[in-house]
Amino acid sequence: SECVHLPVPAPGVTYRRNPSADPSFLFCGRLDVEKGVEHLIRAFLEVRRSAPRAQLRIAGRGPERNRLVALARELGVEDAVSFLGWLPPNDIEAELARAWVLVAPSLWAEPLGLVALEAIVRGVPVIATSIGGFAETVEESVSGFLVPNGDIGELAKRMAAIANAREFPDHRVADDVIARMARRHDIRRHTDRMRDIFRRTINSSRRAS
Repeated sequence: SECVHLPVPAPGVTYRRNPSADPSFLFCGRLDVEKGVEHLIRAFLEVRRSAPRAQLRIAGRGPERNRLVALARELGVEDAVSFLGWLPPNDIEAELARAWVLVAPSLWAEPLGLVALEAIVRGVPVIATSIGGFAETVEESVSGFLVPNGDIGELAKRMAAIANAREFPDHRVADDVIARMARRHDIRRHTDRMRDIFRRTINSSRRAS
């Protein structure tokens, strides 16, 4: 067997990394319980104690939205938490361009975690959970950090380290890491690999018959 990495769309031609002046955390995904957004908001409350100007931007929609809005209000952080709803790809890129870090706090074992790859190839560090596919895409202290699934304290610790510029002080993944991940998940490379596998499979089948 051989591993064929899934393709990730390359950044748009106008994409430019432009982190916001104040710490900005971004979540992109469906607002379901298993995505861990409640844990993210609770961790963000802790982050605000040392970084009061930090912002949390939540892109996505789902059945948990109203409950999450109410939670942000209950915790007193509703002024710093923006619920953006569903966004088209160009708007997601704009959000990634300004974010200091993408946070993917899934409670379950994500099979891949495509959103992390999309962030990394755009130069955005990632904080994600360690059980599941994120562990195959996020390199510790290189492209971001991995935290135990469901561990609010550890999530808050890593977020605070970035908000206070103790980690990734330039808010950017190194160029060589970006280039390596972009090559590994290049759409053309993926297509060529798949064509080669199909060609070899067909030829093998013909010889066997």
